[in-house]
Amino acid sequence: NQLILLKGARVFELERLFKELSLSNHESILEINLKSIAHNISIYKSLLNPSTEIIAVVKASAYGAGNFEIAHYIERLGINYFAVAYQEEAIQLRNKGIQSKIIVLNTGLAEFDELLDNNIEPAIFSLQQIKRLLKEEGNRSRIGIHIKLDTGMRRLGFMQEDIKELCSILGNNPLLKVISIFSHLSGSDSKEFDDFSRKQLTEFEYLYNQLTQTLGYYPLKHILNSGGISRHPEFQMDMVRLGIG
Repeated sequence: NQLILLKGARVFELERLFKELSLSNHESILEINLKSIAHNISIYKSLLNPSTEIIAVVKASAYGAGNFEIAHYIERLGINYFAVAYQEEAIQLRNKGIQSKIIVLNTGLAEFDELLDNNIEPAIFSLQQIKRLLKEEGNRSRIGIHIKLDTGMRRLGFMQEDIKELCSILGNNPLLKVISIFSHLSGSDSKEFDDFSRKQLTEFEYLYNQLTQTLGYYPLKHILNSGGISRHPEFQMDMVRLGIG
């Protein structure tokens, strides 16, 4: 009488383990109430300024609800920015007719030419990655990217020691257009981590200011996920990322 979550990269083919452990293989039907999703979005919007843009995170098949179906519905509601985890998720949305902007958050092994050819925006989170992007796509006239900063979660993102070299690369390659600069609060939904969340915000603002001094313009800023919107709306900046919410 327990629930077990099997989670991992597709290369591990965890569906084989699922088949071994399953007691039965009968079909199930999952019904998603789209009106409830619209209601949830309206509640989160009520916490935001009218000018704050929502990025709808539809990674992992929209958290199991169906990525295209949810994206198509949300697009009709007027949200025109999506985020997914991996390249294949973004390509699938494009192939099924989603016209809105799409960010790929984990572009570690992504094929940049396929992303850019499909007007999909990569998130860049390491020096190695940005160098590979320039090596492979440096002949383009413009490359729109999102810069992820690691302000304490220690998962993905440029850290303080990377910023000087990152500024040098951005300053010497004007074809790179930074659309947004963002980070992720590691404990935004827990009161016990509020002090750490504020520390992350301070670190983010410091690194953002360093980058804008080099860029000479001010990319969009975002740091809030669903939990952050609920508990720290004062940190909403230009955009927020609404996913599991």
